[in-house]
This record gives sequence, C-alpha cells and structure tokens, in this order.
Amino acid sequence: MANIQMPQNAVMPMQWNVLAVWQREEQDRDDTTFNQRLLLSAPNSQVLFDRQSSWRFETRIARTITRALGFPISNAGLLNLSLSYKRPESEWIDVGSFPIEVISEPISRSTI
Repeated sequence: MANIQMPQNAVMPMQWNVLAVWQREEQDRDDTTFNQRLLLSAPNSQVLFDRQSSWRFETRIARTITRALGFPISNAGLLNLSLSYKRPESEWIDVGSFPIEVISEPISRSTI
C-alpha cells in the first residue's frame, strides 16, 4: 500500500523513552559532569527531536532515561535516532545510531 501524505508536524500522541547506560572509565573523575544528546532525524536530515541532558557518575554505572511526549510521524521512512556524549570542554562523540521506520498507511474502515 502506498504511503499517504501526513500533515506537517504530525505527532503520534504517545510517551516514548530512551535508556542509555554509561560505564565509568578510569580517567573519569567523580566531579565531572557529562552531557548526552539525542537527535532524531528525518530521511531528509531534518532534525525532529534534539534533547540534551547531563549526568555524573555516582557509581561505576550511570543510567539516563530521556522521556518524550509525542512521536513525530510527518516524515514516513527511516528515521535515525543518534546518541552522543561529551565531557566538559570537548566535542560531541557519537556512540550509537538506531533506525526507526515510520510507515504511514490509511486505516480501512473495517479496522475502526
């Protein structure tokens, strides 16, 4: 079935979360604040979501949960969710990329 045209800035009304688990390295000090960045990009590279947060290691492992309300669905195709981090006064370091496919198809009346 062919993709349908979605309204610009259409979002699916849902909460979604991204969990990141970070492991302390030997050179990481207790008082260092790290930053992480999540970018969700459309197939045409348009940024749909850009969220930054920070954390410190209180133990050997740190977990961050990024919560978002509404998932962008205007751009059918393969979206890219990328995760990066940085130490103070450094550049962003990419650590992961996750494909998310958005498929837009009409709902038949028999399924409503």
